[in-house]
Amino acid sequence: MENQQPTGEAQNSQKKEWYKNWWGVIVAIIILPIFVIWYIWAKTQWSNKAKWIATAFVIIFSMGTIGSTGQDSTQTSNQKTTVSSPTQTQKAKDEALIVQQPEKKNIPYEVVLEWSINNGGKGERIVIDPKYLNFDNMTALGETLREDLKNERNAFVFVHTDKKSADLQGKMLENPTQSEMDYVGKHYVGSYTKNANSKMHEFTIFLNGIDDTSETTNKIITY
Repeated sequence: MENQQPTGEAQNSQKKEWYKNWWGVIVAIIILPIFVIWYIWAKTQWSNKAKWIATAFVIIFSMGTIGSTGQDSTQTSNQKTTVSSPTQTQKAKDEALIVQQPEKKNIPYEVVLEWSINNGGKGERIVIDPKYLNFDNMTALGETLREDLKNERNAFVFVHTDKKSADLQGKMLENPTQSEMDYVGKHYVGSYTKNANSKMHEFTIFLNGIDDTSETTNKIITY
């Protein structure tokens, strides 16, 4: 089997310059200049002037080595900052997206009557606080019902703003008085329908009650 030769970054890593290693820095900055200066003054036959010039040159060279090493460290630090910057930017964007995302509104309601549907599912008459009677809150109520009834095959929910209206709705098939019909017509404000057979899935809103047929106060939301 042939030995694989390191290439690319791996090869560059193996051939790392000596002055980028810790021992190389120590040699270049401390040991080597001292040895050279000692050699100049102890072993050479130069004149004092030549020795001082050579010593100054060694000192300047050593200072240049220190500066170069510091510059390499700074460049390495900057490179690391540049590499990590996209990650930090993406993290900031994700956090901003989470902050800007509106909270899901959950409209509370009370179930005053519940019954089973033979084909699977259930029906309900519910009551909500009249303060929620606007398109935004009623749309949110539709989403709440959709979530609460997601496991039901069929669902029929009648929404009222008054418990008396919810109770009177059961009498509408009997012999209601005109005042009873008017009362229900005013407080019956929504109908949620989910039918597995017909694939019908919608929420009808009547802001002024079911008796008001104005298009500006009625709305059908289809899911």
